[in-house]
Amino acid sequence: MTTSFKYIPGPYLSAIHWYLGTGSVVMGLLLFLLTSFSDPGFVSSSNVSDYLAMFPYDGVLYEEKICSTCNIPRPPRSKHCSICGHCVARFDHHCGWTNTCIGENNLRYFMAFLFWHCYLCLYAAFVIAAVIVGEMKRKNLVRLLTVYYGIGSNFQELAPLIFQWVLAFHGEQLMLLLFLGIISLLLMGFSGYHLYLIIINTTTNETLKWENYKRLKAERVNTHEMPDDTSLSTVEVAKKRSKHSCSIPFFTRRNSQNKLQRENIYDRGILQNLAEVFFPRSSRLWWQDLTLFKVKYS
Repeated sequence: MTTSFKYIPGPYLSAIHWYLGTGSVVMGLLLFLLTSFSDPGFVSSSNVSDYLAMFPYDGVLYEEKICSTCNIPRPPRSKHCSICGHCVARFDHHCGWTNTCIGENNLRYFMAFLFWHCYLCLYAAFVIAAVIVGEMKRKNLVRLLTVYYGIGSNFQELAPLIFQWVLAFHGEQLMLLLFLGIISLLLMGFSGYHLYLIIINTTTNETLKWENYKRLKAERVNTHEMPDDTSLSTVEVAKKRSKHSCSIPFFTRRNSQNKLQRENIYDRGILQNLAEVFFPRSSRLWWQDLTLFKVKYS
């Protein structure tokens, strides 16, 4: 961007983009630091009782257990991160970019970080495109090609020459523009996926755990393969199938038809799911304690 700042102001960019661009980069850095150094929701012996009361165990993905490393009860929706060395409440994933876990307390900052950088990449792409088009206008490139060099004014004749000019004199801006376009698409897809997880109140970790759960159930179904019926009579085949079907639990036979569905007990509706992330329950505990104190001593 240092090579592009010298073109501001330009035909399509006012001087305000000097300050707007710098401020946007600084804000992105602040959100990065906030995500990296804020508490993701580390579970300790002092706050484990609060986290245990936040969510119920669903009996499928989460059951009551003691963390063998932290030696404390592991709350529902939490996971021990071997990199951070802590159990993390409402664990989503360990982010390599921010070098921290994303959990109950900093998922809001992580989402703000993602959305801001989507905006930042799109904004930077707009500025660079405006710089290139502005330079074309300032130097009357189209008029120069059509009037002085006699090139036809149709797109097929002008486009290759304009591209060569841009590549020769603004190659850095062009490569950066292409890079920002690709990164913007990736960031928007990643941000949209995480927003979808928030709306249905699930996490990346729970999505992976559920896929593993379905795979294990499928393997269990495969261990109950039907016997070879080709050499048996109709009555014997019926007896074999009847005996086999009775030996398999009902939920396993239903799973074999790919009808296994997860009942997400943590999904409380879109608005409450969003509030749970952007106004975490742990940040509201002090208000609940204050309310209980007033009720007790009023």
